[in-house]
Amino acid sequence: MAAAATAAVGISGCAPTSPTEAKDDALASTVGGGASKTIELNGQTLPASMAKPDPVPEDEIASTIDCDVLVIGAGISGCPAAAIAADKGAKVICVEKGSAPCATRPTGMSWFGTKKLKELGVLCTEEEKAVIVKDIFGGANATSKQDIVRLWLDESGEAGDYLTDIIEASGIPVRVGGYYGYYKHFDTVAESAEDMKKTGGIYSDSYWNMYALQHQVGENEAPGVCLWGRPDLSDADWLTPVYQHAVDAGAEFLFNTTAEQLEREEGWEDDPAKRVTGCIAKGPDGYVRINAAKGVVLATGGFDWDDEMVGYYYPIGLRTCRTWQKWMTGDGHKMGVWVGAKMEDPGQYVSHMMGTVAPAAVMRSDERMMQTESQAFITPWVEWALPSNALAPVLYVNQKGERFMNEEIGYFMSGPTIDKQPEGLFWAFWDGDSETKVKPHKFDRLVDGIDTDKHSEMMVEAGLLIKADTIDELVEKMNAPEWDNGKFDGEKFKETLARYNELCAVGSDDDFYKPAEWMTTIDTPPFYAAEMGSSWMTTVGGLEIDTALHVLDVNRQAIPGLYAGGNPAGCFYGNIYAPQVPMSLSGHSTTLSYVAARNCVDGI
Repeated sequence: MAAAATAAVGISGCAPTSPTEAKDDALASTVGGGASKTIELNGQTLPASMAKPDPVPEDEIASTIDCDVLVIGAGISGCPAAAIAADKGAKVICVEKGSAPCATRPTGMSWFGTKKLKELGVLCTEEEKAVIVKDIFGGANATSKQDIVRLWLDESGEAGDYLTDIIEASGIPVRVGGYYGYYKHFDTVAESAEDMKKTGGIYSDSYWNMYALQHQVGENEAPGVCLWGRPDLSDADWLTPVYQHAVDAGAEFLFNTTAEQLEREEGWEDDPAKRVTGCIAKGPDGYVRINAAKGVVLATGGFDWDDEMVGYYYPIGLRTCRTWQKWMTGDGHKMGVWVGAKMEDPGQYVSHMMGTVAPAAVMRSDERMMQTESQAFITPWVEWALPSNALAPVLYVNQKGERFMNEEIGYFMSGPTIDKQPEGLFWAFWDGDSETKVKPHKFDRLVDGIDTDKHSEMMVEAGLLIKADTIDELVEKMNAPEWDNGKFDGEKFKETLARYNELCAVGSDDDFYKPAEWMTTIDTPPFYAAEMGSSWMTTVGGLEIDTALHVLDVNRQAIPGLYAGGNPAGCFYGNIYAPQVPMSLSGHSTTLSYVAARNCVDGI
């Protein structure tokens, strides 16, 4: 019988059934105040929150369940893993600490070489694959693992087709040409797809090449993210059909069940051939041992709300705003290292950074938590919960009253630059002629530059935007206690504004080289100012893996019986979230977890 080698506090890495439930105390993280302490464990230095706890006592384990494949986490990685394993005939158990499959629903996945892309004749050849691999690997300063990037491209066609068939069988369409608002901008998905035929789906006239791999979920005809057609947003919920498919194929899901330790055969510290054999989990009826004859797949999400892990591996994350996914506390990462797995080194961790989308009020709050996704990311296309003109390439200045960047570089690239400004904040400015002057980014755009006068008034009333008839009045309001409290240098700003308007008049940004198209004067009352900072969606990076999705030990040898997919699995991104492929996080998470479970069943 396997020894109770390790224990964890909380796992299964996904969410309750709704964003509201995500706030429940039962799933709220217990986090520290940053990575002030470290520990040594199994030959590596780790933040103190990853310390190995005592094992669960044998006399407290009330029951035992046997299975072939154990999946920990029922989110966008765990549900596909459970589905394919069950379809291949394995007896599958999936444990999830929430009450239902994870509440997070990305509305697109980037897959290469799917049937839908082959129908268009784009992004499906070996030559195109080679271009993307080299671009992502080089763009990450060679800090990712090239073979893992290649694996995603090799396997995502099969995984994407598998999931597309399940999703579309439920009545939810999946289409290419969605673009996530990044590339050229069309009125319909069909127009976008036609353009892909002409361009090959590769767009090169930005700061990087962009590859239109996104498969958009939902009925809305407009390309983009979160543009769903059904009033109840049910066409966005692609994960429930995948979960139901897994159940229909025989997978058993144990909700409200927290995996508290992986089990590995005794003597693994000296013998790397010893296997991971299952886990100890705690459910409504107490502790249960789950034996997994073929192996365990970790699909537990990031470590967004473990402050010590964030402070150690991704320190910018403590200075910027996080999303509402409080159940992501690095549980799978911790469970892995307690049985000998190797974490990627500090400096290898990134997130989906959103450089310009955090209001100053959130930046200055105690938690620095963005609104729930239903309030801040799902509905913005209907009623954006931020002053969207502040996301557009208007005039940006810091508290010193100085410009500091080419505002057109986009929200992917702007986050680290904004973080280096006083308090990690900046002010965005535009004037009363915004419908003519404020233009969205050409590339790398979210929902920028779509404010109407009515929406701006709502933002003023909500305390997210300042409006004034003169620049002097605007500066006075900016220095109010609820804003910069006297720290904003209004005199320097007036000099900066005068210089900016001069450059706009001649159509040449000689200071930061913003293209002339976005150089529009700020001289027509009323004047607007919004103070903003940066936010991020989730951490990506974690346990080192090989191309079979085995988790590696500190000697970079595969740990038998332990696999990882999604955010617990490292090695894909290196030190930058790949801006060349929007929705690559959901694309590689669904793909790698699919491959991990498939390999687990096949004994690879």
